[in-house]
Amino acid sequence: MAQIYYHDITSSVPLYYRDQIPGLGLYGCRALAVSAPEDWIILPRGADRHLDVALAHYEAVGLRHGMGFVFGDERDLKRHPHFSPNVYGMSEAVHRVLPDILWLPTARHLGDKNYFMNHCDNLGLARPMTEVVQFRGMQSSVRSFPVLVKLAASIHGQGSWHCADHHAYEMVRSRIQVPHQVQEVLPSGTRFCVVEYSTEVAGTLEFVATVEKLRQKGGQTSYQPVRLGHLLRPVTDQLATWAQEQGMKGVWSYEVALTSDGRVLPLKCYPHWSDASYPLRVARKLGCPEWETYTLTGLSQSSATEFGLGELAYRSRLKEGVVVYNWATLAAGRLDMLVIGNPGVRSEYLSELAERFRLRDRLATA
Repeated sequence: MAQIYYHDITSSVPLYYRDQIPGLGLYGCRALAVSAPEDWIILPRGADRHLDVALAHYEAVGLRHGMGFVFGDERDLKRHPHFSPNVYGMSEAVHRVLPDILWLPTARHLGDKNYFMNHCDNLGLARPMTEVVQFRGMQSSVRSFPVLVKLAASIHGQGSWHCADHHAYEMVRSRIQVPHQVQEVLPSGTRFCVVEYSTEVAGTLEFVATVEKLRQKGGQTSYQPVRLGHLLRPVTDQLATWAQEQGMKGVWSYEVALTSDGRVLPLKCYPHWSDASYPLRVARKLGCPEWETYTLTGLSQSSATEFGLGELAYRSRLKEGVVVYNWATLAAGRLDMLVIGNPGVRSEYLSELAERFRLRDRLATA
């Protein structure tokens, strides 16, 4: 059955952080890259600014996608009942038009890092040493540093601070007025992975993939596929099975740490599509097992023509090149790309991308 995608992320971001994510209302346009030709996509009003550029890019790289567009919001899910809804996650906004009394509270709870840490305790799973702070003024027992202070509800890497000593810790705590947690800094050599699950096929729980989170130059998060499922799934399968039993649906994932001594430590749940979900599916559609993501920020509108890729764009004959999957955020100076090929080839593309866009934007602002 054809699907209608609605992947706006706004309602999944806490109110106090929405103004800190440039182009927040445009992230839902990522659904275009993962859709099929028979599908429709609900896009935010104003997303047509770079839509023609995206369509031309996808035609050039051979990425098939949905051809029906609705410029609207979650209410349009109800206006097209002949499509199966595909949503970013279950939020209050989606619940108003597609009520689900089990999915909504389960997603809400799992998206709270403090709840998730307690949940891991209840399942008997090892986790990092974490102090849960539910309200301002709670006495702290933290005595060992460094630590990470994390907001209980946050998204897109926002709401986390590294505190090297007690002074930095108290400075951060004095500014926080919402639930948060204080967590040990894991040792050098720890790998951070996202393990994804889905019930999209006949409601059956399925393991989708494991990707590793890396840090690219400039501080942006990068993802690439890894074969670590055999080490991580004994932990994450327990979490996913419990979540489905409580009413979880769609796509969701778990971020876990794999320490150098083999410990698997759950960190948080993404109760919705994650930032890794989109490049993972684009790569599968193109039949490309080797890839990584790359993010450019601070771009000018001079990047709009074919996204400035030229001969760097993906070529199916060679199974290498660049595909832009988060395209509408160019209006806010950001592009998220999939760089395809073996590690050596990707390194060359990454160097060329960094230099090309740096030069273009220098010229544009000169």
